[in-house]
Amino acid sequence: MKQIPWILIIILLGIIIFQRECRSPEVSEIQSIDIEWIYDSILVDTHIVEKPYPVREEIIEYDTIIEWKEIDICTTAILADYYTKRYYDDTLVHNDDLYFRLEETIYRNEVYERNFEYKNFRPIEFELDNIPENKVKYFIGGEILGSPTHFGAGPSLGLLTKNDNLYTIKYDVVNKNFGVSIYFKFR
Repeated sequence: MKQIPWILIIILLGIIIFQRECRSPEVSEIQSIDIEWIYDSILVDTHIVEKPYPVREEIIEYDTIIEWKEIDICTTAILADYYTKRYYDDTLVHNDDLYFRLEETIYRNEVYERNFEYKNFRPIEFELDNIPENKVKYFIGGEILGSPTHFGAGPSLGLLTKNDNLYTIKYDVVNKNFGVSIYFKFR
């Protein structure tokens, strides 16, 4: 048994020596490599694809009469409107139970940013029957042991963990014995 530490030391020294021998070789000089570029030629058959015609066309006739009016169009006004950020703030629900507000920023005809605020005003109810207890439980008790030739009695302590493992310590006062037992839950 006294030789086991020395054997481990010798094995570790052997591993260190073998690892020193497993180094990658050092490259002394950089070698130049000639690269020959080869270009592939692909023949592409070019032909004109005719535009496909629809199988059927449906002409919708409207009853409304469209009147065209000439109006002045200002391109700078359209661009200024396009690059304007618009902020919208809308409260969707506001009552005694719930408050929900939506904030949006529109920029370049897209939703640029969206935030919401949510508050629940309903009271939270707790069921007092389902409050978890302390997971670790302690027990104290006594034991009486007997056989046709021996008799024993003494106190015992128990510890039930949160994983449902039971550890007990026993002391037999009559025979001056000490005992430890461990129980694991299998179902």
